[in-house]
Amino acid sequence: MARAKKTPQYQYGIEITKPFSKAMYDHNDAVAEVLKLNITKAWNEAFKLAELDFISYLEEDQRGMLFADSDWDNANQVMQDLSKGVTVTGYGGGFTIEDVQDDFNRDLQYMENWQLHETYAELLHDGIVPKMDVNVGDGATEGAMMIGFDNKNNPLIQDYAPIYNLFDFYSEQIEVPCSALLDGEMANESDNIQ
Repeated sequence: MARAKKTPQYQYGIEITKPFSKAMYDHNDAVAEVLKLNITKAWNEAFKLAELDFISYLEEDQRGMLFADSDWDNANQVMQDLSKGVTVTGYGGGFTIEDVQDDFNRDLQYMENWQLHETYAELLHDGIVPKMDVNVGDGATEGAMMIGFDNKNNPLIQDYAPIYNLFDFYSEQIEVPCSALLDGEMANESDNIQ
């Protein structure tokens, strides 16, 4: 019995193929730029707040100290969460804010799209970065996310999907028929395998 050809899947007007097509890579690269800008903006905002807090607690003889030169322990929770999300490393005493910021910027710049896709979902779920509000792609009605990743089997993203409807699944839902007739057909096929 010949296998039926799979129905092509589309997301944001782009056919999902394996291996990825140029259109898929181009779309994901465009989305990655927006995600990186959002993460950088969140870092800069957290940095400014932590810097103001740091300056407010300086003694008279400490005035003029730079926040960037201070110990990483002076970072606020958002900076710590962003650092862990992007660099996948925990920092402690002995590292300066500038040390961690350099690692953060480098790792964010070179982060692979699949990792950025998952990291952004985690940071969004934690309320650290905003929902995508930039349309990327022809078929996007909301902020488009990356395509071609197995969101349906990723429990991390599955759990987040209902919360912010960001990682929407393919527009055409695939139905898996379940019936006694189908079970019988499958059993007959396996009995006839030689």
